[in-house]
Amino acid sequence: MTPVRSGLAAAAIFFLIASALSGVLPLWLDEILQLRETRNTSTAEMLATVPRNSGAVPLGYLVQQAVLKITGYSARWARLPAMLFGSAAVFLVALLAAELGFTRPWLSAAVFAAFPVTLRYATEARVYSQALFFSVLATLIYASQDDLDQRCGPLTGSSCWRRSLRSRTPSSSALRT
Repeated sequence: MTPVRSGLAAAAIFFLIASALSGVLPLWLDEILQLRETRNTSTAEMLATVPRNSGAVPLGYLVQQAVLKITGYSARWARLPAMLFGSAAVFLVALLAAELGFTRPWLSAAVFAAFPVTLRYATEARVYSQALFFSVLATLIYASQDDLDQRCGPLTGSSCWRRSLRSRTPSSSALRT
């Protein structure tokens, strides 16, 4: 199975699990505070009030507001962006594992999906899964640079990050088989 197919399969399974669990827990305080801003305000009003919420970033609010305008309000719909970004992060982990030379990238995606924090982030109406997605995306972009090994040298430290992931970590060589 190709890395894309196996990654999509892992992401789809993760999405189904996150979707099933998203309605189990009630909304918690931070989710309610975010929903108060995204649910009944205009975009301009929302962007003006976002800085008042500690740790708030506009992207999460904008995405959630757009989803709620399209779907209407419910706790499950409010958590949909988190489920989508969490599933996309699982997919990107499979692509990252393939880029790093793992023979079973779906296994890396499955292990990543099994982390409790990954599932928790995907079932909360907050921006954490978006941050996780963009972190994995940045890592994938960095790891897929073809000229990375040519830029490694004695002045860049003991080794470049990609080279050390490919050859020096015990978990990398164990999972590649």
